[in-house]
Amino acid sequence: MMAPGIHRGFFLNYPTKYFLFTKYSYIVLIKTLYMLKSISTLAVCLGSLLCSAQQKAPAPLELKNDSLTIIGQYDHYNHQPKDEFVLTVFDWTSSYQKKYATPIDPSGKFSLTVPFPTAGELYLDWGRISEMTIGLPGETIRLYADLDDYKRPADFTDKSREEWFSRKTKTRFDGANAGFHTSVRLFKRELTRRTSREQSEWRNTITSDLVYRDSVMLKLKNDLRFLDEYAQNHPMEPRAKQYLAADLRCEATSGLSQYSYNLREQKKDAFSPDYMETLDSIRTLVQSAGYYSGDYMTMLRDLKSYAYTVASGVKSRNTDSVFQLLVTNPAEKEITYTWDVNRTLETSMPLEPSAIETFEGKVKNPFLRAAIMAKNNALLKLAQDDSMLKDTRLVTSMPEFTTAEEMLAHIAGQYKGKVIYMDIWGTWCAPCRDQMNYVPALKQRLKGKDVVFVYLANNSVEKAWKGAIKQHKLVGDNVVHYNLPREQQGILEKKYLYGGWPTYIIIDKEGKYVTNQAPRPSQPDEAVKAITDLL
Repeated sequence: MMAPGIHRGFFLNYPTKYFLFTKYSYIVLIKTLYMLKSISTLAVCLGSLLCSAQQKAPAPLELKNDSLTIIGQYDHYNHQPKDEFVLTVFDWTSSYQKKYATPIDPSGKFSLTVPFPTAGELYLDWGRISEMTIGLPGETIRLYADLDDYKRPADFTDKSREEWFSRKTKTRFDGANAGFHTSVRLFKRELTRRTSREQSEWRNTITSDLVYRDSVMLKLKNDLRFLDEYAQNHPMEPRAKQYLAADLRCEATSGLSQYSYNLREQKKDAFSPDYMETLDSIRTLVQSAGYYSGDYMTMLRDLKSYAYTVASGVKSRNTDSVFQLLVTNPAEKEITYTWDVNRTLETSMPLEPSAIETFEGKVKNPFLRAAIMAKNNALLKLAQDDSMLKDTRLVTSMPEFTTAEEMLAHIAGQYKGKVIYMDIWGTWCAPCRDQMNYVPALKQRLKGKDVVFVYLANNSVEKAWKGAIKQHKLVGDNVVHYNLPREQQGILEKKYLYGGWPTYIIIDKEGKYVTNQAPRPSQPDEAVKAITDLL
């Protein structure tokens, strides 16, 4: 069904009561959209935005300063040094997953308390037991698991996948919400068992947004029906069913929003009005449930990308103005703006006073405010203390060589007799910074060996560059940092960058280039072998 207000590419009068954006915004939108390439595209874009503007008043999303504690016991646990229980959650200040870890003692016991502002997914020790439930703020979860139940057969295949997720385990929850967690865990396992691994690949085979939408909606319909059937046959408290239904709808919103990336490949300016109407109808149901999963965060990020696509077809509008029409929920506006501010902090760059003033004007939620200001204050304190850099060489210039080979030889020539492990990175590069979390452990394994860690920063302002070095503790007498002029960095990258950032290069003790496909710090065994083989 075509969205109200649109008929055969022409505008009809639309009742004022449906518009949640201002009259001024609407007039500007109309004038701008007339600049599109065709009247049909005009109708599509306007319809998409109007559908988004029709969201009902949502149930408030409550984010508060709270925590969650998990206390566990593993049976048949074979203790290894530095073994950790890892809990993965979604971080509301960044929209991405965040991992917390705590040591497992030789008897298999562990305890961990993490910040937890609202109900959300908990991924329990992924890679060891790989279980999932939904956590609640303020609670203490007691988890018991027998690791013998999690030993996958060596010949594990897709055929045995169904049997794996159907197997009986001795895993259990204790505590006030034990029944809730048991219901969530068992339903998610059963749903995973009956979900085809191929479903994640259909998006790239469908060239029509409405055909893809129908596929997503059919899956959601079937999953919700299965939830009803499951709840009838298994004891489940109403709250568990409510959150699981919201979780399925969140997954559908993410599935729908992910198709925005296919629009660019198909050279389309926007979704059809019916597509956005479907997405918004599911969003309204999620908002009324009061539970937002990580998939919902993904959907909001995707809408920002989609706003860019639409804005590209409307030359006089920018991405932010289109995004503000797509997202009218005040809580979502605060959350997504917090994500934008957090991205600046993730580059190790403290906020300017004007940016803080703007942030405080737009974001009123106490939890989001406190989280951002804590990060900013930590960066300000770090910026004022350069004592950590005293034994670390910082280089910002180099002789004017004309070739990348000459430049690399100049760097390598200063450290002959040592193997060089080189990282081409940037303060703005999230994957680069993620890899830096693994560097301290790698350095420890290579301690006392003739190895030099060399970093080449791309397009990184001095304040963020030094901040990142200190924040990630990339310091020491065997560490050298280069922040060269853009032209020199570009010459090196044109020759040695492998696919993108980060790129890892190894140079042998004689100063000869070995590879620009060296193992990453997150591959410590491979990296140590690649380096020590040359010592």
